[in-house]
Amino acid sequence: MDPSTGLPRHSNDGQAVLSGLYQRLRTNRQQRRSFLTSVLRLFSEDSREKLRLEEWIFVADNVAMFPYQVMDEPLYVIHTIDSIVALSGQSLLVQCKAHLRARQQFYSPQQQQQKSLSVTEDDDLLFEPETLYNRFPEEKGPLYDLMDNSQACFILLYLKNFLMKLYGFTEAKVQEYSPSEAAKVYEKALSSRKNIPMFNPLAALDGGRRRDGSANDPLANDRQSIQSHFNLATKICNFRKLLLSLDRMENDDDSDPEGDIAIAAKEQDYDEDADGCVEPNTESAEVDS
Repeated sequence: MDPSTGLPRHSNDGQAVLSGLYQRLRTNRQQRRSFLTSVLRLFSEDSREKLRLEEWIFVADNVAMFPYQVMDEPLYVIHTIDSIVALSGQSLLVQCKAHLRARQQFYSPQQQQQKSLSVTEDDDLLFEPETLYNRFPEEKGPLYDLMDNSQACFILLYLKNFLMKLYGFTEAKVQEYSPSEAAKVYEKALSSRKNIPMFNPLAALDGGRRRDGSANDPLANDRQSIQSHFNLATKICNFRKLLLSLDRMENDDDSDPEGDIAIAAKEQDYDEDADGCVEPNTESAEVDS
């Protein structure tokens, strides 16, 4: 236990607050899966119930520490996380693109009409911080809100990584899992549960502390600055890079998901000191306005 907080430091000392509820449901495979799916869908971009950050963390903390006893339980959670992150992440990026100003084209009206039929925008070129910054609309609030929602994806990815470490699953094991397999294949007892540091999505927690401040919180005021806008563009680009890296991980058993997630989560913090950030090309931005 941590003497300063009274909270457990390692998984062997921790227990989910909702363990009793889960234990009543877990013996029936269909009922158990239905419960886990409904809980994890609270993180989905299309969820009707929009949770606050601290509520997401509470839910994820319970899912991380539920008393799983057979392989199907944590593997089903990880499988569902992969599906939700893929769909929600792509949805967030599509919505971000929908808020951007149209590209400036230097063609005659006739040329523009022809180009529009043949040219598709290259996402690899668009999702560069300065390019994206120059396409931002006048009202950037919706883009900030979308990236706040991306915290749900990060929490789920921390949860996935935690469960993989806790039960010793490799990426190959995760990828070969299929929920449609016969029950006997994965209804086998978990061989071991490692004693690892407690589930603690630090990047999300730090973001929550900032947003829980007063009305004069520097983060809210900073949203009006050029540096904050450029940091937001960087955040969106890094989020896309993370989603692309997850696709690569599926085909690379030697990848380091914890490292990639941690680096991307750190880069997601657009409320860092301006001295540590790349300055935007404001002259370019003014020309493109």
